[in-house]
Amino acid sequence: MVLLSTLWSYDLGKLQFVESAVSSVYRDRLAHISGKSPKEIIDELKLRTQVLIKLVEKKITDINQVTKICRRYISDANSVLNELGIKKEEVLRH
Repeated sequence: MVLLSTLWSYDLGKLQFVESAVSSVYRDRLAHISGKSPKEIIDELKLRTQVLIKLVEKKITDINQVTKICRRYISDANSVLNELGIKKEEVLRH
């Protein structure tokens, strides 16, 4: 089963992307299907957001590089977080 939800939308007036609130229904369905708690889903979203932010900061925009990093994150998240200088504890504290 594939679950889709809008996470970002583009505000033409501000000429920038704005984050959409993740629907609690979507979050809860994803939690149920994945066997994770809703809090674990939110925590994972926070971590993946930081990975993408760090890639932008480092100007890593080549689709092949981004794909490799995302695939590595799936298999070894802690390694990718460490390489990008992301402290998991700090991200999840907020």
